[in-house]
Amino acid sequence: AEIAPEPVVEKAESPLEPVAEKVEEKAEEPPVVETPTPEGFCIVFKQGGEETPFYFQQKPLGFKFLQKAPLVVTKVDAGGPAEALGVKVGMEVTSIGGQPAEGKSYKDLWDLLVSGSSTLSAA
Repeated sequence: AEIAPEPVVEKAESPLEPVAEKVEEKAEEPPVVETPTPEGFCIVFKQGGEETPFYFQQKPLGFKFLQKAPLVVTKVDAGGPAEALGVKVGMEVTSIGGQPAEGKSYKDLWDLLVSGSSTLSAA
């Protein structure tokens, strides 16, 4: 009687087997940089189409404007908070304390400035 040959099972290469080439593991994670939320009373100014938030920490804020909306800076007090932050003549106020300035009357904008800056300490 003939002896049946044992079936040859070809060993398939398992993708789970460790490969000789070890992939270098990056243990170092980039540090998560948490941007601190600036403190203070935020007024957003626009100049040349670019909006920039400025965070005021003291009053008086140190800039002047005409009594009409939109508020456009006409003067920046030398040595005042606005000058220190980089506010320039000609900048337009687009947001006061998180409230968009668009469509608001001069009185509403003035009230927002007064109420927002009321929490600041006097310089």
